[in-house]
Amino acid sequence: MSKPSIEDQPVSGAAKKPRPARPFEIAGRTVQPGERIQFDLPTANLFTHTPLNMPIEVIHGRTAGPVLLVCAAIHGDELNGVEIIRRARSFTALNKLRGTLVLVPVVNLFGFIHQSRYLPDRRDLNRCFPGNEKGSIASRMANIFFDEIVKHKHQVFDTTGKAAVPFYYGLHNYALSGASHGIQNVSDFLDATAN
Repeated sequence: MSKPSIEDQPVSGAAKKPRPARPFEIAGRTVQPGERIQFDLPTANLFTHTPLNMPIEVIHGRTAGPVLLVCAAIHGDELNGVEIIRRARSFTALNKLRGTLVLVPVVNLFGFIHQSRYLPDRRDLNRCFPGNEKGSIASRMANIFFDEIVKHKHQVFDTTGKAAVPFYYGLHNYALSGASHGIQNVSDFLDATAN
């Protein structure tokens, strides 16, 4: 008697076939499945008309899945997360990404350049969420970041460096109510069978 083929095996309890990803929309851009793009998001201008752009990288997997935002330097003098994101960008496991990874290595460009927690209006960006499009520089930046990037993600991982606590997660003063949809682990984004 010949051995039954895989097609002849019962399918009850079998793993679901992964769904292919659809194009991903973010900040007015479309990212195709399997594509990786980088762009600058205009957030505000200084009184000298110098733009404060936010660098964004989107890695969109070929397979459908959740969306994870990893951001750093909301306080420009907290640099640990910038290096974490720089290293994470080169993980080979990203080739098997399920879902989408959005990386923002420097949210507060002004603070980062000046090695300061604050923006030029002496406001702490992290205390301004969700922001206001007609407010201060900090409020406008928070509004654009929140509306264009944060609001539509499943999970946010903010790498804020503290002296006593190495990593503090979350946009501290704004609860992302309804934005978290059960992602329990970063490994949910990667192919669990990858060695």
